[in-house]
Amino acid sequence: MMKTLTRLALAAFVATGAYAAPAAAEYPEKPITVIIGFPPGGNVDITLRHAQPFLEKYLGTSLVVVSKPGAAAALAYTELANSPPDGYTIAMTSLPGGLGTQFGTERRYDVDSFEWIANFTEEPFTFFVHPDSPLQTMEDMMEAARQDPGGISLAGSGSFGSPHLGLLVFQDLYDVEFTWVPMQGSAPMRTAVLGQHVDGGLTSVSVSAIMHVEGQVRVLGMMAPERWDLLPDVPTMAELGYPINWTASRGLKAPAGTPPEIIDKLAEASRKTMEDPEFLAILERERLLPKYLGPADYRKYVEEQNNMLKALWEKKPWR
Repeated sequence: MMKTLTRLALAAFVATGAYAAPAAAEYPEKPITVIIGFPPGGNVDITLRHAQPFLEKYLGTSLVVVSKPGAAAALAYTELANSPPDGYTIAMTSLPGGLGTQFGTERRYDVDSFEWIANFTEEPFTFFVHPDSPLQTMEDMMEAARQDPGGISLAGSGSFGSPHLGLLVFQDLYDVEFTWVPMQGSAPMRTAVLGQHVDGGLTSVSVSAIMHVEGQVRVLGMMAPERWDLLPDVPTMAELGYPINWTASRGLKAPAGTPPEIIDKLAEASRKTMEDPEFLAILERERLLPKYLGPADYRKYVEEQNNMLKALWEKKPWR
């Protein structure tokens, strides 16, 4: 009888809320590591560095940025896919290049290897040359490539990453051939073009626009449906007779299986960052084009890009 009364008393004690299990630890309790698959100074790195203080403010913890370049970021994404899904290791990714590395090799990861947190920016790609280049226009470059297939060298970040895939699509559309010179990131690509070690380069507008405005390079054309008001003298490829839209996006992802409540916190901090007027002013200054997508929309966007690349691969494999 006494044991029964004791059990009933304890049950009543718990039911009244006088006793509760210890609360789960609040995330985040420690710094978060953010992996970047490119060297410092490139457009992916720059996007994250600008967002970092805002994300830290809204998350209430610090971010430790770790650069792990190699294989068009495939090494970094492989490491992320194999990291514990606890929210303390995430990555800044670049699309569509971060998906293109899946094709033609032994699969290290796929779309389902990650939780897609938020997209921050999306920028069209541009063709550009040294200001002293004899290739004064895009038509000059195209004519030179037609006269000497493979004779015009273009530098860009990685093999089978976003810029390389864009060039492959362009070559397929317009039956022309360039020689691709893969670089470890945007910074060494700039060095190659500025040193005139290559004939030109292909990169996103956030990288080429500032150099163009400062007279370090000449942008010949932009892979976008319309001109950009921050670079009004640069024509679109459609205006030049070569319509193609090809963009690079930058966003955050985490290992698959990361708890939804953690993804929600990371996405909320990302949303607040993208709504912060100070951050938006930085994006405009740096010629970075904002495009926020939350987890559901970002996942849909990723799947659309992956399906596009799959169709391209089936038509014309790039390896």
